Amino acid sequence: MTLSNIFFGKKVVQQAYLNNALIYQSKGWETLPSTCTEVWTKSYDITFSFNKLVSDLDNNIYALSNDSLYKFDPDGAIVWQKKILSEVKSSWIKCLKLDNINNTIFIMRKNTVNGIDHIFIDEFTKNGSVKNEYDITEIYSNGINGANDYAIDDKFIYLSVYYYDYSNYTFNNYYLIKIDRLEKKVVQIVGNTYINNNCLVSYKKYLYAAVDYNPINPSSGMSLRRFNKEDLTDSVFINSWIDTDDTRNIIKYITTDKLDNIIYKTNGNGTIKYNIDSKTKTALPISNGNDNSIIHVDYQQNIYVVEFDSSIKSTNLLKISSDNTLIYKIPIKDAVNPIFTVDYQGNIYYNWDSSDQTYIKKLINIVKKGN
Repeated sequence: MTLSNIFFGKKVVQQAYLNNALIYQSKGWETLPSTCTEVWTKSYDITFSFNKLVSDLDNNIYALSNDSLYKFDPDGAIVWQKKILSEVKSSWIKCLKLDNINNTIFIMRKNTVNGIDHIFIDEFTKNGSVKNEYDITEIYSNGINGANDYAIDDKFIYLSVYYYDYSNYTFNNYYLIKIDRLEKKVVQIVGNTYINNNCLVSYKKYLYAAVDYNPINPSSGMSLRRFNKEDLTDSVFINSWIDTDDTRNIIKYITTDKLDNIIYKTNGNGTIKYNIDSKTKTALPISNGNDNSIIHVDYQQNIYVVEFDSSIKSTNLLKISSDNTLIYKIPIKDAVNPIFTVDYQGNIYYNWDSSDQTYIKKLINIVKKGN
């Protein structure tokens, strides 16, 4: 079910159809709304909650739980499940990402090998088989036991790693490293660089990251920083292009659109769109108190967020146009602070749990198409 299945007409009334079934009809000359409608809701007997959803260019959905990687087709059927925890006894699994150039899927995990914590990045094909395993602890043997985030392009992996001393509660070392995917070797290291979870993205020639000044005390501030992927030591602090107020805010999430914008969620200063070319920033119409950090962008460069206010237990789905106009704000009543993704055609999928079931709901946009 995609946007190609929807068509609109207007004579005396306007109507919207989904697979030739009428799903909305206006009254008189009333215009069709910009909103969305439910396509399906599916339940699954899955033990662990999902922590990330992503979609590929064919609108398949991939979900990562605490023990497994799943693939769903656009109609919500499970295509396959890759049980990771039982096979490798990982202590955690996170950071689900797609490489749409090579059609592969990446995750990051930590596993104890002979009493030593090893960080792995695993690459899977679209059929769920393992294509590559990168033992980062072996590749980079300078003593690390943790990693926050990574970015990928068609040739390299860029990874934020650290060594944490649990006896003294201190970070002794933290680096940004560049790994050759083919050779499985480190080709560059940048020291004293601590990057937060969900805060490292690759866009064209650069990496964009939220770099923490003091990982022991994040409230001391952090900065948006741009790294040249050819030479990671060639970096600049974007905050100096924006304003100094941002350096005191904790950045929770970073993504990009295809219009040369960096979009980032702060803790307390709203969600910001920063244009690389004009070096200007725009505050998006999202509550500063939003406790959900996920941001997605569709093929038309519309922005989607789930706005969750924990103080009043309110959850809304927001769609914002590429010119920063709020298109709709719709209450979500069956889920509190859900994770979600948006596929290539702008369909929305969000996930929540009950006491014994996991649910995914699919929504499709209804957009007014003129007169």
